[in-house]
Amino acid sequence: MGGLYWRVFALFWLSLVAVMASSVWITTRVVEREREQLPSAHQQALAEDIAAAAVRMIGSHSMPEVWRWLRTQRGGPIRV
Repeated sequence: MGGLYWRVFALFWLSLVAVMASSVWITTRVVEREREQLPSAHQQALAEDIAAAAVRMIGSHSMPEVWRWLRTQRGGPIRV
């Protein structure tokens, strides 16, 4: 009877360790993916410059001209 107890005990703890290890691994992957999606300081400064220029243009140009200008700017998509 004692051997069965130790087998169940070991199985319980091994399962617990496996769940904890997989939770840590999944959490780490999610955090890394979110960190990759954050804009870098350079991208953020570029986005701020483009946004400020667009605001200045809105006062003197029509919206279709502003949209056309925004599409020609470099740096890829800007996340807001």
